[in-house]
Amino acid sequence: MAKESRVLDLDNEKQAEKEMLRYLKLECPHYLGGKPISIELVRNLAFIVLEGWESRVLVYDVKLDNNSEAFGTIGGLLYPEHPLYNNVFSKEKVKDSEVAGRMHLYWEAINRYGNTLGNKDNLESLAELLEIPRELRNKF
Repeated sequence: MAKESRVLDLDNEKQAEKEMLRYLKLECPHYLGGKPISIELVRNLAFIVLEGWESRVLVYDVKLDNNSEAFGTIGGLLYPEHPLYNNVFSKEKVKDSEVAGRMHLYWEAINRYGNTLGNKDNLESLAELLEIPRELRNKF
């Protein structure tokens, strides 16, 4: 589901949207059974998750040609020091754009930093910090 993208500046909205669309075209047909037909930036989130580091996520509302909807996310726990990470979340599972942004960071921690943050206690602490709903933890 998630993949790393090239380094880019999240403040460059056109470049970020282009990268998000590139990712969605690759991922949505396999994961959600449809191709993206429109995307719109709906959230620009910044968090302090790890002491001394800003985490940043852009959240896009995504409409697919099979009449389903999703949130596309791009950003990172250690933005801008590490390459950006992309995700897509079905709106059937993640219904709110802010939760999608928080889930992006949680999912990145599991997949990208698993050896460091991936133990059960660290993930539980991160989920609590990010206020991830219990029903979404470890479900993807």
